[in-house]
Amino acid sequence: MKNTIKTLALLALIGLVPAPQFAAQGTVNPAIKEALTEALAGPDGEYAAYAEYSAIIKKFGEVLPYVNIRGAEERHINALKGHFEMYGLPVPENKYLGKITVPASLVEAAKAGVVAEERNVAMYDRLLAKVKDNPDLQRVFTNLQSASRDHHLPAFKAAAEGKTPGCCCGGGGGQGKGRGQGSGRGACVRQGQVTPGQPQQ
Repeated sequence: MKNTIKTLALLALIGLVPAPQFAAQGTVNPAIKEALTEALAGPDGEYAAYAEYSAIIKKFGEVLPYVNIRGAEERHINALKGHFEMYGLPVPENKYLGKITVPASLVEAAKAGVVAEERNVAMYDRLLAKVKDNPDLQRVFTNLQSASRDHHLPAFKAAAEGKTPGCCCGGGGGQGKGRGQGSGRGACVRQGQVTPGQPQQ
């Protein structure tokens, strides 16, 4: 980790990496640490969402939109972990895995997904205010929020109404600097049933 910090420092000095992207452990602005921790490990953060959708998939099988959105959550997690590492901060563990109570039906699960994504969007509103002086985290949080608001939430709303959730749910926001789109194959939820899916866009 020390070598990584030194390398980032050198790159910052020659202009290849923005200087605010890293800091020695213990010198990070507390507001930055709190914001990153809430985004990753808070009750409305990416760990909680990943654990919830993993539990649903374990119970009901690899159905949409859960498969694609869980993949997106994994990318969101990796993006945030990368920023913990750049700032020299320890990465918290996912305390939600294996502790989720799954609803009795896919429609009820989708309704829970709507609530989770709405809370996630609201969380990023709060966090963006905390990191308003940090363009890097502003960009990452904005991208992650957009993925939840513009892709995940509409898919869950459709599934909650018993509709096929599009089969092309964008799951991005988490690759690299918080960008990317979900991809892969899965199955569509239609009236609580599973039907063959199509390649995802």
